Parts: sequence; structure tokens; C-alpha cells
Amino acid sequence: MTSTQRANAIFALLISVAAAGLMLVGPEFLPKTQKDAPLYTSPLFFPFIALSITLISALALTMKSMNNLKIILDMDVQGTTPKIRLVAILLLLFSAYCLLIPVLGYFIASFLFLVIAMFIVGFRGLRLWIQALVFTGLLYLLFIQGLDVWFPESWLSEAL
Repeated sequence: MTSTQRANAIFALLISVAAAGLMLVGPEFLPKTQKDAPLYTSPLFFPFIALSITLISALALTMKSMNNLKIILDMDVQGTTPKIRLVAILLLLFSAYCLLIPVLGYFIASFLFLVIAMFIVGFRGLRLWIQALVFTGLLYLLFIQGLDVWFPESWLSEAL
């Protein structure tokens, strides 16, 4: 195993451990009134789905890196170099987004996260703002209206 494969395996394993840890502590962040609510109506619904996918994918990547296995997508990116700094910045941005949801609310925090993340990866102009607004609006309608997922009141809305 090369040092790059070892680093990939360790990084993927750390991501899977972080995802599992967040899944375990997630219920602790719910208000007492929501603890007995079904998961599909809880604000943990989407994070549990995202963290489950992250956990499974990271474990698969760990096994792939440890065993030097090739997957079809590897052949598409053989000539590129990993952008670890970009990934780290986006991971920090996502962490800030998670912390800002209780402060700004789901809609505003999600919109800001999308605008900043898309800007960082190279999207610019009015199209960026429109796409972020439409996508945030669709997610809001899906979770709040369609699935009746409850989100706590933000500190900002309580202050106003």
C-alpha cells in the first residue's frame, strides 16, 4: 500500500467515524418535545439519510483504498490530482452551515451555504443566485411542506 492509498484510507475512515458519531449524538440536539416524534417528521430525517450515505460511501472508499481496488470512476480521473484544500474548505463550510441552522434558520443557512459553496467551486453571476434560491426553496418545500419535517425556530426569528 502506497502512502497515498494509506492517506486515502485513513481520511475515509475518519469521515465514516465522524458520520457515525454524528448519527449517535443527533438525538441529543432535539428539544424534549421532539424526542418521541417519528424519525420521518424529525429535523434529523435528512441528516440521518445524508450521514448514512456518507458512512457507507466512506467505508467503501476505505476498503477500496486498503485493497488497491479500481472502480470505473477511477479511470475517468486518472489524469487529475486531488483537490484536498478545496475539500477541506467545503468541509469547514458545511460544518459552519450545520452550526448556523439554529441561528439563521434552515432556509437562510441553506441558501448561504449553497451560494458560498457554488462560488468556491467556480459558479459565478446571477445564475448562481437563482439556482441556489430555487434549490433551497425546493428543499424547504420538500421537507417542511411535503414531509412535514419539523425544524426548531431559529434564534434570528425569535429575536425579531
